[in-house]
Formats: sequence, structure tokens, C-alpha cells
Amino acid sequence: MTFRHATILRLALLTLLGVSLVGSSLLADGLIHKLPEDGTRVTYKTEFTSTPAPPPGFKATVTLSSVGKVMHEGKACRWIELGFISEFNEVERAQYFKLLIPEDQLKKGGNPITNAVKAFEKQGDAEPRESTNPANPIKGPLPILFGGPLKDAKPLEKTTLQTGLGDLECTGNRGIYSYEKDGSSFMAEIESLAHEKAPFGVARMAIQFSTKQGDREEKGTLTLTVEKVSTGAESKMPNVKK
Repeated sequence: MTFRHATILRLALLTLLGVSLVGSSLLADGLIHKLPEDGTRVTYKTEFTSTPAPPPGFKATVTLSSVGKVMHEGKACRWIELGFISEFNEVERAQYFKLLIPEDQLKKGGNPITNAVKAFEKQGDAEPRESTNPANPIKGPLPILFGGPLKDAKPLEKTTLQTGLGDLECTGNRGIYSYEKDGSSFMAEIESLAHEKAPFGVARMAIQFSTKQGDREEKGTLTLTVEKVSTGAESKMPNVKK
């Protein structure tokens, strides 16, 4: 198994972020539109297509959890943890991001990533390390999943979505994002569907993208759909409490 195969989900997000958001203040609607009780974990099933294609048998999930409540400089904050878990040939790999974010930014219209107080990252069994600039799109997928509102978003008609929580009648929005600089271009259609049964608000987030850098062109899709909700979630970085 190659490193690329084992981490293809994260690399897909990095492809999106590295080309499209450099030097830009436009961020897509993220995964958090509301805040559930602390200890809530949501697992999202992922579907990813690209050129080149993921290897047969590759599986990946994304988890989003609230893993602690603290006061910071007089503001109520939450520890929010995002996990990427991939499986290929019965080998599992995981990467986690843990952020301390004011609760008043953890809602639709908020901008969690630019208001994060602290951010840490953990890969596999390695020790967590602090991220000094989590809003930098070159360093990871956080800006697109924890970003602010999508510019010029348009509402979608109500859609019945099949999820692990049953059939959900969702509302949402869709927007087009494009970027071009120094011979590189990017375009993405980003769709977000919300339902009250999804603890953080978003039942599905779908991104259809195309990129061009010189003679190199890539197209693909990334979809996260709510699969499972659980309580009693604990952090994968329990000693990170700064």
C-alpha cells in the first residue's frame, strides 16, 4: 500500500484547498451550522471520485465530535475534533485535528477556523503537535470544513436524502467558487444540505471540483453524508487542554 493510497481522502481535500483558497478570503459553508450537547459524535460516510481513481477497496470516514467545554478569556468555548479514518487492505490509518473554538462561532454564519483559539493535529500514534496557523489552506483541510458562509449561495429545493439516520427531508444551498492565478485555475460547485436530526446541522456536504495547473488537469467529487450519531465521545488527544 502506498502512502498516497492510504491518505487519498486528505490529499483530495488538500488538492481543493491548495489551489482554490490561496490568498482568498472566500470560504465555503462548513460542517457546523449548530452546536449539539458536548460529547456528541457524528460519523460521515465519504464518497470520493478523482482522476486518477482511488484504489479498489479503499474506504474512508470522517468524524466530527464535541469533546470538551471550557471558558477562555470570559468566552464559552468548545473543543471540536475532526477525524479522517481510512482503511485499505485491512490496514487503518487515522488523522485528527482538535480545535478550541468560541461557541458563538459554532453556528451557521459563523467562521470557526479564523476564530479558533488553539489547534492541534495528530497522525496515527504520533504525539499531537500544535498548529500555529490552522486557517492556512496549504496546511490542511480545516478551512473548507470549518469555514464561514459560502459567497452568493442560492437555496435548493427541499430534497429527501438517504442517510444512516433514515430518509431526511433537507434544505440547503449551493454555490460556485472559481479561482485563477498565475496559470492555475479552480472551479467548484459546493452543496450543503441540512436537517435538524444532524447534530451539527449538516446532513450532507458535496463538492464537485476541477483544477488546472499548467498542462495538468484534475476533476473529482467529494461527498460527506451523515451515517451515525453517538454520545459519550472522548478526545483522541485527551492530554491537549491548553
